[in-house]
Amino acid sequence: MGVGGIGLSGIAVTSSIMTSRADAEITSIDLAKLHEQCEKDIPRSGIVNRRIIYSIPLQYSIDGVVSLGNPEGLSGNKIELSTLFITCLDHHVADLIQAVNEAGVQVEDVMAAPVVAGFVTLSKAQKIAGCVLANIGAETVSNSSLRE
Repeated sequence: MGVGGIGLSGIAVTSSIMTSRADAEITSIDLAKLHEQCEKDIPRSGIVNRRIIYSIPLQYSIDGVVSLGNPEGLSGNKIELSTLFITCLDHHVADLIQAVNEAGVQVEDVMAAPVVAGFVTLSKAQKIAGCVLANIGAETVSNSSLRE
């Protein structure tokens, strides 16, 4: 289910953890812990009465050096991640899910409509290049800037 409108908001968080292996290799377990830490580090005031509907990893750093792409398999003692969390008012999402379910449609997942538009409209090359999609219509203008 795509959610749009003025209820959408974004909050950026940067968190770090120490790698868990003695040889300092970054594993999928480290990355999962780092994503959890980012979510824990969201300021309470930025998430109250809101639901996280999508997260976008923006940038990894290993021992203070920016890492391009997925850092799994690389070596370093400290890994840092900047993440953009897209949120929506919790009661809006709950009301939409209830309405869709009552219409006989099962909701499998909830996504921000601007992000969904970027997934279906932009090619992989455009996403890698950092293309911006401006969706002009209805009452709002939204944009989707995606990177893979």
